[in-house]
Amino acid sequence: MHNGKQSNSYNDLIATGKDGSLRYLDLLGNELQGELDKLPESDLEACAKEAHDYGVKAQNFQNFQNFVSIHSLGQENLDKQFGKDTLKSIPLNSADPNFKVSVIPEENKAKVQDYHKSLGNYFGGQFDDKRKVVPVFADNPVFKEIETQRGPAFDANGEPRIVSDISGQLVEKYPKLGYIYYPNGEVKWTDDMRAESVAKGYVLKGLRYNTSNVYQLMIG
Repeated sequence: MHNGKQSNSYNDLIATGKDGSLRYLDLLGNELQGELDKLPESDLEACAKEAHDYGVKAQNFQNFQNFVSIHSLGQENLDKQFGKDTLKSIPLNSADPNFKVSVIPEENKAKVQDYHKSLGNYFGGQFDDKRKVVPVFADNPVFKEIETQRGPAFDANGEPRIVSDISGQLVEKYPKLGYIYYPNGEVKWTDDMRAESVAKGYVLKGLRYNTSNVYQLMIG
């Protein structure tokens, strides 16, 4: 559960934009830019190859987006859906109630920043034996399923495939993702998920009320 904008420490976990960064998104962007810089405008064969490579990278980027977004689920739901230690819950900012340790906002902010930094190169990239950029999480079963659901960037005839949204397939296979994905604007929750949402709503309502009162007492 997240509210508000992404924190700077969260953004740095995804991509730093700095030279020498080993974040997958940074390496993927640098690889694409390097290939574009070397491309002769008059070389049609090279242009065709570049268009193909660009399509593959666009597909890789979409898969990465899905993989990152799934981490916004709470750890309990991630463990129930994918198994313990498969994925880590990652808050966008200190508004996430799962990471609240204090009624003092700055203490929560510091905890989330420290947590983001502790993840290091969780969303990192590396080079394979052909010097192509691949994610360090390439063998993660959830990421592999995302790749499977979206399929290849090109069909058997070499024609590009446009598959921008696979949320429906993902929710069908992993029902807990219905908390973050709404295929075609539909809420696809199981009965258990609806009951869980109602129960947590009451808890969070009480938490907000109590926190507000305690904080007001503290600041007078």
